[in-house]
Amino acid sequence: MNLSTIPAHNEEVYYHKVENEGLLIHGQKGKVRTMNFVGDFIWNLIDGQKSVAQIVEQVKSEFNVQVDTIKSDVFYYLQELSDRSLIYLREE
Repeated sequence: MNLSTIPAHNEEVYYHKVENEGLLIHGQKGKVRTMNFVGDFIWNLIDGQKSVAQIVEQVKSEFNVQVDTIKSDVFYYLQELSDRSLIYLREE
């Protein structure tokens, strides 16, 4: 994964908002994942069009944290979602 990678939701994953958190349910695998406020914010930025760089920039603007910290956290989180088949990563 790099800054030009485009993340997209797995169509078999259902999203549900519960107060300030998100809930992901992988229909085929029957697995459930909860997301905190920041994870939920990132999930909602994933649209199959925005690059990782654009997502990092929007997270930086929203939470006012240093870009190096945000970049590594976003990379880690997106890789975790990909490893669990919740999103797909398309290299550009």
